[in-house]
Amino acid sequence: MLNETVVHTGLKVWWIFSLTLFASLSSYLNIDQEMLGIYFVILLIDLFTGTISAWICNEQMSMKIFVGGFLSKLLMLIVPITIALVVKMQESNFKWFLSSTLIILAISEAISILNNILKMKGKPTLPEFDAIAILSSKMRRLAEDILKGKEKQ
Repeated sequence: MLNETVVHTGLKVWWIFSLTLFASLSSYLNIDQEMLGIYFVILLIDLFTGTISAWICNEQMSMKIFVGGFLSKLLMLIVPITIALVVKMQESNFKWFLSSTLIILAISEAISILNNILKMKGKPTLPEFDAIAILSSKMRRLAEDILKGKEKQ
């Protein structure tokens, strides 16, 4: 069995590696750092309101649930990075598409924040906003447009 210190050290190394990789990729791909920073703040606000909401509503809370929620929010950042990598391969400038992606993800998080507040007040929540489904259909249409453009050449 692994020593607890070894596990914590491994997690710290993984965290530092992940942050370095993410910062390097976002810089290399020219992702708007201000938008990315604002999105990250919105993610933190959502985690904060979600935690308070769970506490007020007497829902089960644990560090595992909190860390899982945080990691799932961070994994949402894979979407704009993946789009940027695909665009970089195509050698096009789709910065507008990356900005739109971050805005859609931020809107989804803002709705989640509003739902957390409504839940705390005991009021009905808003319908869920599936940002991934919206982005998937937009990416599919973009890919089709790119393919159609290549067929014309």
